This record gives sequence, C-alpha cells and structure tokens, in this order.
Amino acid sequence: MGFLTDLTTGVGKLATDVTTSAANVAKAATDASAQVSTAATNSAAAARQSAEATRQSAVSGAEAARQSAVSGAEAARQSAVSGAEAARQSAVSGAEAARQSAVSGAEATRESAVPGAENASQSANTNATATRTAARAAGDSVRNAAHAGGKSVHDSVRTIFRGHP
Repeated sequence: MGFLTDLTTGVGKLATDVTTSAANVAKAATDASAQVSTAATNSAAAARQSAEATRQSAVSGAEAARQSAVSGAEAARQSAVSGAEAARQSAVSGAEAARQSAVSGAEATRESAVPGAENASQSANTNATATRTAARAAGDSVRNAAHAGGKSVHDSVRTIFRGHP
C-alpha cells in the first residue's frame, strides 16, 4: 500500500508542478508581448517626431527661399524705375541678385532638410535596435520559464518513483 500512497502523492505534486509551470510560461509570454508592444510604440512615436522635424526644416528652408526671391524682385523693380540705363544695369544686377537669392534659398532648404532626414534615419535605427533587444529578452524569459517548468516536472516524476522498482 506504501507504493500506491507514494504514487498518489507524487502524481498530485506532479499535477501541481505542471500547473505552476504552465502559469509561469503564460506569464512570461504575456510580459514578453507587453515589452515588445511598448518598444514598437516607442519606435513609432520617435519616427513621427523625426518626420515632423524633417517637415519643419523643409518649411523653414522654403520660406527663406521665398523671402530671398521677393527681396531680389523688389530690388529689380526699384532699379527699373530710376531710368533707362540705370534700369538696364539695375535689371541685370537685380536678376543676378534674384538668382543668387534663389540659389541661397535652395541651399538653405537642402541644408535644413538633410539634418532632419539624418535624425529620422538614426532614430529609426535606434528604435529598431530597442525593439530587437526587447524581443530577444522576451524570448529568453519565455524559454527560461519553460525550462524551469520542465525541470520541476522531471524532478517530481523522479521523486515519485525513487525507491520503487
């Protein structure tokens, strides 16, 4: 009768260990899923911020180009009013000033858009790395919980049959 009592007790402990192990694995999987979701949300927010910075840089560069073109056109108009020769000479210099202003505005646009694009790229790389790291940690957590549960079940089975042929 001793063997049946030990077997019944051991099977009860085994069932408890299996239930505990399953709960631990489920909790680890839920925690891992939450970590990956948080990392993905943070990555998306950073990408949105980088895109907004790029947009604002482009808008400020375009405004600088517009203002430069307007001031060049105004200089050309005022020169044309002062007389035929003065108008001809001023129109030439005004056109050159407008051209140079447009070139400066285009360069300002390019220079302000490049850092925004670089920031967006760096932010995306950083967030992808954070997401990968969170996913790897989550996988390790689930694997460790499953391993611990399997060892507990194995130990319970060995305890049940220890000393019984």
